[in-house]
Amino acid sequence: MEGLFRHKKVFLQLLVAGGILLLAAAEDTGPRRFFLKPTLELPVDTVYRYLVLEEDSIPNDTLFQLRSAEGFPLAYYRKINTNVCFDGTCRMLKVQLYWNITGRYLGIELPPGEFLSKTDHEKFNLSEYARMNHLLADSLSPLADFTFEDLVPPAGDLLPEGAAAPTLGNPALGGLTADAVTSATAPAMADYVVAGAAYTTYRLWHFVYGPTRDEIQRLTQQSLSDGLLVHILASPDASDVAWGLQRAGDYLSSSGPLREAVLSRIANEDFSLASMAIDAIGPASLSSSAFQQALMRKLSGLNYSLKNKLVDKLGEAPALDPEVRAALVKSLETASGSYLSHLFALLLKQKVNDAETCLEISNLLEHENHFVASQTFQFLEKAACEDEVVQQRMNRYRNKR
Repeated sequence: MEGLFRHKKVFLQLLVAGGILLLAAAEDTGPRRFFLKPTLELPVDTVYRYLVLEEDSIPNDTLFQLRSAEGFPLAYYRKINTNVCFDGTCRMLKVQLYWNITGRYLGIELPPGEFLSKTDHEKFNLSEYARMNHLLADSLSPLADFTFEDLVPPAGDLLPEGAAAPTLGNPALGGLTADAVTSATAPAMADYVVAGAAYTTYRLWHFVYGPTRDEIQRLTQQSLSDGLLVHILASPDASDVAWGLQRAGDYLSSSGPLREAVLSRIANEDFSLASMAIDAIGPASLSSSAFQQALMRKLSGLNYSLKNKLVDKLGEAPALDPEVRAALVKSLETASGSYLSHLFALLLKQKVNDAETCLEISNLLEHENHFVASQTFQFLEKAACEDEVVQQRMNRYRNKR
């Protein structure tokens, strides 16, 4: 397999470094590597090649996938070999771009003797490599919405200190090529490029977030399993976790490590991830009494927004577990506001209208909080409970209004 021994060594070095910057040597005798933390910290066992069918601006059509002995994808990379031009002169850019299995940027590697350069082919220093690594990791960079011509003023027209950046879409900027611009960067975009290397930054960023990223996500999805998803949901990177949660529903059973991994994400610390975790739960999982009970245990520690969402999710269960139903009815005593409304909506959806339960709920018609009493009355009307005592209590409530 292509470069298998080297890739084992590279990825193991990455793991030892804990996802922080790696630099082989101060001289140009060895490769330079700058990496972020991967999702899976496992040794590389195999390297696979895939043809990239989608058209993009990367000259070659080969995507390399690194896999572990367990068959898990660990990372992907492509070889970049293209011109980068400054002021009418060009040099070849030879790098390998790495992606994490979820499609996020993972790192950059330069072969022995290669380097990134700025205007006049000045080599990057260590801090500039680190900055490039940081910029390429920003999936929300404004570089997504700008052309290269937006980044720089017209050739030979350097902006004086304090001058405003060129207006976006200005016809004066149209038709410029990389050879036709100076190294000056429009001040508005200076925060998103390496100084003196705007074109290199721009091109590498668009390589990272181009069609290759979609292909990587497609390939990883083909390899998804409950075991791989457990690893993804344990990632310290929130974007990895979000990616996994969006795909976990098809693999989520009523028990097992993946269920626990999804449940662990239902917490107040990150509303977005907690919401995605709840969305990942499907009817098949909710058919399990044990799973419903696990969700019920989560309720007490959640804020009202997540409580409401989780209660709504329980409404999708084929039938409520008796213990869960009893606990929900009991919780009505201390519920308030929108949470109370969601609880009653759940009980109606699940057709909870037996005499014993309605009798217990009807006690709330005497609640000192008028909203609670009103919501209780509306529930009992809709539930159409025919118990005589319940009907008497409802009549007394009507007469007091």
